Amino acid sequence: MLRTHSKLTHKVGSLPSLKCTQRFLNTQSTVPSERNWDPKTLFPNEPGQVRVCGITMRDGHQSLNGGLHRIDLLEKAAVLFDKLRPPTMKFPGVEEIGGGTTVDFPLRFKGEHPFRNMERLSSRLPNTPTSVLIRSDSLCGYNINPPDVVDAFITRYAQVGIDVFRVFDAYNNVENQKAVSRAVLAANKHYQAAITFTSHEDETLFNDGWVGHMAESFAKLGAHSICVKDMAGVALPPLM
Repeated sequence: MLRTHSKLTHKVGSLPSLKCTQRFLNTQSTVPSERNWDPKTLFPNEPGQVRVCGITMRDGHQSLNGGLHRIDLLEKAAVLFDKLRPPTMKFPGVEEIGGGTTVDFPLRFKGEHPFRNMERLSSRLPNTPTSVLIRSDSLCGYNINPPDVVDAFITRYAQVGIDVFRVFDAYNNVENQKAVSRAVLAANKHYQAAITFTSHEDETLFNDGWVGHMAESFAKLGAHSICVKDMAGVALPPLM
């Protein structure tokens, strides 16, 4: 939710002389369950509205040492990343803190509670929208889950402070994102549908026309934004 100085002044009741009523404060509550970024405005929809989306705390961390940093170290990193985005920053982007191995590894190797970890990190990112990477119906695991499990998992992630759900399917099967998309939208969070991009000998695949078709399919599911997940770096600039 975007707050103006005038609203903040009214709440605190100690700064009656402030007149910057048009300057937005993007800061959120440090209580994870009270975060309420508007899912429709988190990503660009007009020319010039660029947002920086960081993945250091999740993907970078996972790639460098398998996601084995302790939560107290990640908390310190969260404080530093949040300082990059002052409360008056109109387009703060997102910082990815969950998804991937952040559920599996804390349970198996670190003796940590994965959802408590998300609470601890999101509470230290009041100026920064948070995001997670979700493997469609597999969520953050390796097996397909039934709809009730998907719904409970996404609901809990939303409660612990996650604002953006970047959802991909390795087979680009739109059907596999249906249960997740419903759960994310029901939680009033940002649903970002990811297109898994690669190369293929079939020239009808992985071109601008195919990407457009996939984007339209995800838009019908209610996606707020589309992400081209080009992990191998093979997408040509014209496609972007």
